[in-house]
Amino acid sequence: EEEEEEGSGGFFSSLFSKKSGKSGKAIRDRATRAKKAANDKRDAHAQAQRTLTELEGKHKDVAKRLSTFFGPNMELAHMVGECYKVNVEQYAYEVCPFGDAKQDTTRLGTMQPVDVNDPRTMVFNGGERCWNGPARSITVSLRCGGGGNRLADVEEPSRCEYAAKLYTPAACDPGEVDALERELAEMEEEARAAMGAPHDEL
Repeated sequence: EEEEEEGSGGFFSSLFSKKSGKSGKAIRDRATRAKKAANDKRDAHAQAQRTLTELEGKHKDVAKRLSTFFGPNMELAHMVGECYKVNVEQYAYEVCPFGDAKQDTTRLGTMQPVDVNDPRTMVFNGGERCWNGPARSITVSLRCGGGGNRLADVEEPSRCEYAAKLYTPAACDPGEVDALERELAEMEEEARAAMGAPHDEL
């Protein structure tokens, strides 16, 4: 009888052990699926947050551009994101309209909003401070010029206060455009004459 009880106990114990093993595996599988689902939801939430942040940034950028004065006829808008460079002696100057200006790696300042009453002047201030002096700044005067945008004539009229000119067609009024076109026509005529080409008959 003792042997039967032991045998019976071993038999039932075996059944219980098998059932327990299957149940444990099912629990582990459920836990794995739940963990994966939670991770997927966290990833989706993080991606949504990144997308929202990106959209908010774009919205702020658009709002800023809409509120920015780019000249009476939006003639300066094409300069956003552009930078113009010139080398003067041992220094390299770079001016980025509606952004920053620098001398080599030294910041000369951030551009201030264009003055509605003086749309041909760009003021950059708040640059790195000079030793025992003021914070660096640069004032860029826009001048009518053909052949694209060109930075030139960089000077330092006062200590750490710079000045430069940016020649650009965007600064030309209709009369200046006509004058540039006449100058270009005269230069083309002189070039043809120098090469012995016949003149166009009027």
